[in-house]
Amino acid sequence: MRIRILPREHGAYAQLGVPLVVALAAGRPGVAAFAFALGAIALFFVHEPLLSLAAELGARARSTARAARRLEHSLAGELVLSSLLAGAAVPAAMAAGVASELALWMWAAWATGFGVVTCAVHGAVARRARHGRDHVRAARVLGPALAVTAGILVAFRPVPVVGVIPLVVAAVGIFVARPSARRLRRVGWTLMTATLVAGVWMVIATRAAG
Repeated sequence: MRIRILPREHGAYAQLGVPLVVALAAGRPGVAAFAFALGAIALFFVHEPLLSLAAELGARARSTARAARRLEHSLAGELVLSSLLAGAAVPAAMAAGVASELALWMWAAWATGFGVVTCAVHGAVARRARHGRDHVRAARVLGPALAVTAGILVAFRPVPVVGVIPLVVAAVGIFVARPSARRLRRVGWTLMTATLVAGVWMVIATRAAG
């Protein structure tokens, strides 16, 4: 029986880890805040072994596990999962002393930013892969819509939503450049850098406003 231990979606590490670090850095974390953060990380790492184990428990479980993986890698699935991963930082931020309203705005910023870059990758790269035209068209419609939403959020609540700007810029770059599937690694590092810069901006803006 071969059980995968570590999640293979490397972008998910940043989508969970960076918002958690920002949540802790934006406040004054204590035991409760670190407990929430560690709990979120533990749930994240349990996910992959559970799916791998389910695939070994019979035909029906294997079929369910495969369907779950397909859903995870769909545009809708990745949009929902990126939002949920970023949302894990909300209780950690509140436990660290960050105001609940501010913590929710941080989540809105991350969810919107991750949504934009997810659509950019699916729209610009997946068009050359196995996804159909409707899938790519949906990504190209949702991406700009989320980018406009990000702009509205920044105008309405600059702190902490200003952190979403590097992610939107990276997404626009991907839409314009339309990199080939062979450059996915470079795209990944670009998005990782944008996520880290977004996190730094968010912490600086939040601390300056406080």
